[in-house]
Amino acid sequence: MALKTKLNPMGAFGVKYYTLTVITSPANATCVLTVNGVQYTTKSLRVKAGTVVSYSVSYTDTTTKTGSITMDSDKTLTFNRTYSTSTIYQPWTQPTATSSDRYSTTSNTNYNGVFGAVGGSIFAVESSPAIQNGDANALWKAFQSTNTAGYFSTYVATANGYPYITFYNPTALKVEKFTISNAGSTGSTDANGYTPSTGDILASDNGSSWTTIKNFTNPDANCNKGVVWDLDVPSSASAYKYWKIVAKTSKYLKTTAMNGRWQTTHIEVHATIPQIQYTYYFDLTIT
Repeated sequence: MALKTKLNPMGAFGVKYYTLTVITSPANATCVLTVNGVQYTTKSLRVKAGTVVSYSVSYTDTTTKTGSITMDSDKTLTFNRTYSTSTIYQPWTQPTATSSDRYSTTSNTNYNGVFGAVGGSIFAVESSPAIQNGDANALWKAFQSTNTAGYFSTYVATANGYPYITFYNPTALKVEKFTISNAGSTGSTDANGYTPSTGDILASDNGSSWTTIKNFTNPDANCNKGVVWDLDVPSSASAYKYWKIVAKTSKYLKTTAMNGRWQTTHIEVHATIPQIQYTYYFDLTIT
């Protein structure tokens, strides 16, 4: 006949032993239990009665929860980690361009890009349609450090659509506004330039599916040469990797897609990079 036995906490010579068990939620915590200076990476430890066990429970993305407990019975420590989130906005500064940053999306010298190809690993800008006069009116001139001599200018728009400029950053930008300096060629016929008077702001996460963020009107009705104006973005707009300004009409830009030109001396993107910040909490239950 088999004898039933019951686990006896009494060890040899009447010494009592107790078990400390650690339960963590989420389960992927690192638990270190320390007794008399000796560390054990474990979630279960059997020790003599009266032993003081120090514990350290940590996750790779949080701070560590520490403490100690005296073993006068079997103990279970249950750690429940919770968290809350908030969004912080890191400052972002637009790079400054020089002629070495010019870039062409085609094999010719119509430099309709600056910094690199849109969709790559760095901030980049491209325009469409082709640049007027090659490097003389290349896009990089609108991204110099200040509103300096020279300006960016496209040829007339084509049947493919209105002139536009696409801005890309590998980390999504929450854009506050675009500051645009009106430009224009010398001479009386276009002294007011070809700066957009109406248009659209579009945004995208992937560069192919676009959301209309805003239809805009230039606050300077005549688009006068040299005027600096802000194209504001609604504060409700999310952060996106791709932003596009589409010019539909201007002082000399017709409303049909077969006509138009965009000229500007300087463009500044004012933006921040939103980041999710986690605040973690540990709840400890001892049973």
